[in-house]
Amino acid sequence: MDIPINMPDKDAIYTVKEDFKRSYEYSVKLKRGDTVIPTEGKESVHGWIWCRSMGDNEAWVPESIIVQKNGIFSINSDYDSTELTVKKGETVKILYENSGWSFCLKDGTDMGWLPASILTKQ
Repeated sequence: MDIPINMPDKDAIYTVKEDFKRSYEYSVKLKRGDTVIPTEGKESVHGWIWCRSMGDNEAWVPESIIVQKNGIFSINSDYDSTELTVKKGETVKILYENSGWSFCLKDGTDMGWLPASILTKQ
């Protein structure tokens, strides 16, 4: 992935400080070059824009991967909007970070976003 992001220590383990339940039961998976439409009516969250994909699915997308050319918005990296559900005390590895969120690996198989604020390095 070539998202302009922070890369944490690849071997570090992080402990979840509080429970977090994923916000959406669905996820949006986009490929580099896919067109997205920033939507009106939903406030942007620092570093994230609510977008609709060409498949009419909607999700938060990191602003840092959205590019505009001739009035068309597309993304410059593969992206998966999946969020994890975790319990306090569980451990994860952070694969990369973007705008206050961490894309994590849990139990060696589950991957998704968590707020960076609920993670502490062991």
